[in-house]
This record gives sequence, C-alpha cells and structure tokens, in this order.
Amino acid sequence: GRGRGAGGGRRGGRATAASKRKPKEEPQDDGGDNEHGDEMDEEEDPAKAAFGYADKKAETGFCTFFRSLDTTEGDNLVRFFERRGAGRGDTVSSYYTVHGDNAVFVAKEYYGTTSALTYLGSAPTLASQTVSASLFCRIVRDLLVNRGYRVEVLSNGFAQKQQNWKVIKKGA
Repeated sequence: GRGRGAGGGRRGGRATAASKRKPKEEPQDDGGDNEHGDEMDEEEDPAKAAFGYADKKAETGFCTFFRSLDTTEGDNLVRFFERRGAGRGDTVSSYYTVHGDNAVFVAKEYYGTTSALTYLGSAPTLASQTVSASLFCRIVRDLLVNRGYRVEVLSNGFAQKQQNWKVIKKGA
C-alpha cells in the first residue's frame, strides 16, 4: 500500500518531468500573464472577447451599426456576421456571430438554451451569440431548406475596429 501511495518510480518520474518544465514556464507565466491578465479583467469581458471588440467604443459602434440595419425585411431574415479568430497553433479559424432577436432565436432553436447569450453595449443591450463554422452550415441549411427563412452573411474584411460591414452572401 505505502509504496503505491508514495508514488514509487512513476511519481518520481512525473515530478522530474514537471520540474524540468517549471523553470521554462514559470518565468513566462509570472512575468506576462498576471500583468496582462489583470489589464484584461478591467478592460475586456472574456465572454465578449469572441466578438472581437478591443474596447467599449468599438463594441458600442457595432451595436449602433446593428440597430441601423434595415428591419423591414421581416421576421424570416437571419443575419450572420463573419468573424475570424485564433485557431489551434498558428491557424486562423472563421466563426460567426448573430445578434438581437436572431441571437435569441438561434440560442433557443439550436443550442436549446439562452444561457450562452452575451449582451453587448449598454442599455439597451444587444443579445449576441457565437456560432462555429460547422454549426453555421447546419443552421443555414435548416433555415433555407426546412423553415423557408432568408439568410444574409455580412463581413467587414476582418477589420477589428471598422464597421464597414457588407453583405457578402444571401440565400433564400
């Protein structure tokens, strides 16, 4: 019993591997992450980071832009906003966001909950939902084929601080 509890050679091997890693990792973590982590907590909500807004001004600008979009198109239009984020390693992955009533609809219908919604801006806030590229394809297919909805995809050319959103794809 005690030999296993003490760890014997296996645990000693793990400690050796961990001790080899610690000197390389700790100086980086202690020097950079804590300092930058504190700044992020004050300036940016991690849940909102996926929407790509570095500051409140950019976030508010998007909310203002979104509210200025034509709403006479009806309830059967869902607008997706194309985004780009860091993937695994050095890769870049695309994902989408959906906002307002469309975000609530997508959250309820495809996620089964509204608990994952993020609210951007200040009163009145803008409900927002991120959508992975694979789920985006499934949602668009369902909206177009099964539900008779119309879909628009907007992109700003992946410019972080610009509100030059343009419709790049439409489907009906």
